[in-house]
Order: sequence, then C-alpha cells, then structure tokens
Amino acid sequence: MRIADYERLVLASVLRHPNFINILAPELSEDKFGYGPGNEWSDSHRFIYSAMIKCWKKCPTDIAAVSRHLGTQLEYVGGEVYLKALYDSPEKLRVPVSEDGLAAWARLVDNAGRLRQLAVVIGNYQSKVDDLDKLVSEVEDVDAFLNDFVGDVQKAQGTLKSGYTHIREGVAKYRRHLENSFRGKTPDIIPMGWPTFYQWALPPREALVVICGLSSIGKTQLLLQMILGQAIQYKRLGLPGCWAINSYEMSDQRLVGRLACCLAGVDSNKLRKAEIKEGTEEAKRLQEWLDFVEQLPIFIDDTNLMTSEAINWHGHALHVQHGPLIGLGIDYAELVPDKAESEELRVAKVYANANRIKKIGATSYVLSQFNRGAQHTASKIGGKGRIRYTGSAEHIADVIMEVYNLIAMQEQQVEFSVPDGMDEECAYVLLEKNRDGPCGMFPLLWDSTYTRFSDQSISGFGSTDLYEGLSEVRAMMTGDF
Repeated sequence: MRIADYERLVLASVLRHPNFINILAPELSEDKFGYGPGNEWSDSHRFIYSAMIKCWKKCPTDIAAVSRHLGTQLEYVGGEVYLKALYDSPEKLRVPVSEDGLAAWARLVDNAGRLRQLAVVIGNYQSKVDDLDKLVSEVEDVDAFLNDFVGDVQKAQGTLKSGYTHIREGVAKYRRHLENSFRGKTPDIIPMGWPTFYQWALPPREALVVICGLSSIGKTQLLLQMILGQAIQYKRLGLPGCWAINSYEMSDQRLVGRLACCLAGVDSNKLRKAEIKEGTEEAKRLQEWLDFVEQLPIFIDDTNLMTSEAINWHGHALHVQHGPLIGLGIDYAELVPDKAESEELRVAKVYANANRIKKIGATSYVLSQFNRGAQHTASKIGGKGRIRYTGSAEHIADVIMEVYNLIAMQEQQVEFSVPDGMDEECAYVLLEKNRDGPCGMFPLLWDSTYTRFSDQSISGFGSTDLYEGLSEVRAMMTGDF
C-alpha cells in the first residue's frame, strides 16, 4: 500500500470508532497528512483530520460532524461523497480496523510527514547551493549558515507531535536508563578515576560545567586531566564514547604534550629547553605514553576561528560519527569569536550554545577567568559573581568549579592570605554551584614539576598511579611495558 492509503485507513478508523481520536490527537499532528483523492499531493486529508480534531470531545466524530466542521473546505476535499469513500476504504483495501492497526498506520503517516518536511528544508537549501557564486557573496558567516540549516531541520522534525508527550514516554526512557545504569552502561556521574570527584558526584552527565579561576592557575590542566581520566575510565569499563576539546590558546601539539608529560612524569620545562635527550629513560617513558594517548578517543580543534554555533553543530557531527559524545571542552569562553552588541552578550551566547550540547547527552566544560576585582581580595578567591563579562554563566551552569591553587600562586609570587581550613601545600576545587548536589570544597595535589593535578585518595602518586586502573588500561591498550 501507498502512504495515501495509510492516511485513508487512519481517517477511516476515526470515522468508524470516534473514540480512536483520543489516541491519535496527542500523538499525530495534522501537518503529517499530505494526500487526497486520486493519490496526489493535496491538503484534503490534512483538512479532514483537522476537522476531526475540532470535533474531539465536542461531538461524535462521524461524517455529519466532520462535514460541519469542514465548512467551506468540504467541497475542496471531495464532499461527503469522499468522506463516505474513506469510511469504506478498509474493505476496499482488505484491511480490518483495529487499535493495533491504527497505531501502526499512524506511525507510517507520521514518518512520511517527517521525511516530507525534511525534503522541503533540503530543497530550500539546495536551491541556494545551486548558485554557489551568489551564495558565497551573500553568506558572511558560514558557521551561522550551517547552524541555521541544522536549526531548520530540527524545527521541521520538532513538529512530529504536539508540543507535549505523555508521561509514559518519559517513564519508558527512564526504565531503559535504569536498566543500563544497573548494568554500568550509562553512569549519571561520569567516571574519571578520581574517588574524591566521585564522592562529590562530579562531573554529572548532561550538564554545563564552568571551570573558573585566576590566570595561570591550572584551569586548562584540570580540564585536560578530567577529559583524560574519563577517556581512560570508559576504556576500563568497555563503554563507547568520545571527547572534544576546542582550544583557543594552545595548539593540539601543546595539548598532547601536556597530556603525555603528566602521564609520564616528565618535566615539561626540561623538554622545552631540549634538556631531555634521545635514549634516556625519560625520553623512552614519554614515547610510550604518547603511544597510549594516541589511542584515546579525544578530538581536538585548535583553529581559534570556531564560533559557539560552529562548536555546537561540530559536536553534533562528532556525536553521530564517533559517539556518543561524552564531554566537550571550550578553553576558554572569552576567546570564542562570537559577535554581539556587547562583550556581555557575546560571552552569554557562548554559554547558551555550550548548554545546548546537553540535548545529545553530553557534558560541556567551559573555562573562564575572573574579572579584575578578584585580584584585589586578600585571599585571591574569586567567589560568586566574579566570572568575567557575564553573570549568565552563574544562572545557566549546572556546576561551577573554582580552581584555587595555593602552590601555583606561591610560585608566581602572588601575595595572598591563606584562608582558614586550607593547606598551603594543596590546590583546591571550590564548588560554588552544584545543581544536583552539595557545594563545598575539596583538596587536590598539584605537582608543578610535571604540571599535573592528582587525587589525594590515590596513594603512591607517580607516573602509573595518576588514575584508578590506569596501569590496567595501559596494558590493555598498548601492551605490557
């Protein structure tokens, strides 16, 4: 049978069993119908179904009532003659009418409507692309153009049903989530191999995490090590996933160097000064850990031209091609080259687009510096209300983590007073917002020689104990060294 026949069966089912509209109305929208008499594209079936919706809960959905609600459109759809033909169509198609059959037919009509709407969007953009010279002259921001295309596709698909879905769909999704969670397949807290983070329920899935602090305090390194730890733990648990890093200050080469040096326990300063020679133990160790890093599902974009809109749709593409996308890092918000009327609006746009990544189940990590007012406090703790340019981050973020590194500040000869309850030999994460958990602070170890953080709860700090199960994953991925 053709799609037009399935549309007829849906309409006939309601004419025969008026209570069936109670099942259809919340699930199938009128814009999914596209045919009429003669199997040609037409608004006829759409008008008829719309009249049925108007009859819903007001009067029986029979031929007479539908005719009245069609009004002047009755003649356009073929009159009562066609409505009677619809009523008889199940016998002509030799298909019995049932509630189960209705559900199957409605799905087919819905699918056809979605694909038809998609074809319209693609057709509109195809006509623009056909004249490429004209398009290039008209489009200043290609990322924005592509983002508009993705948005139009999403809008077309967003009209699948009414704006709401019955709670049973949410229950079904949560049941599946529970089943996977019980099997360890979809943890709500992303494992990263640091027990302290797990105890504080960090980092959560489907969240916007803002990592803030003073300049040169270790924010980028913490982001890198969080992503590194997650990639290692997903390998350890046999879970699929990938991560993305958008870097505006460092090249991919420098980022890779940071990861490899912190794993290998190699002094990056010595490396920069060419003091590590080929054939030495340090050189060998670094090469071996590079082999390890090379196999991790981490993707880097260091072009520094990516707008937040481009990051969003590139993240979606990565999710489809190599996903699921577990985490996406932006280093850092103030450097993303978005355009707006003010710096505040520009950076707010970055946070808003980063927040959209949650829709595909990923967590966004956005780095940000404090405004200058934080530098004048005695302790140099930024605290709430200090994120540079915008207060929107504090409203939209699910988690705000301030990196407070006393060791780094001492080494940079920053004058500060040590707050009560803190150890000047530690770095701290100050959890200033946690939408689904408590706020507070917890310490981390900081080794400036190797530019790396570590969890105090993991004993024997060293090259092979940076994360739980690291030696196990290393042996599994690159062989036993």
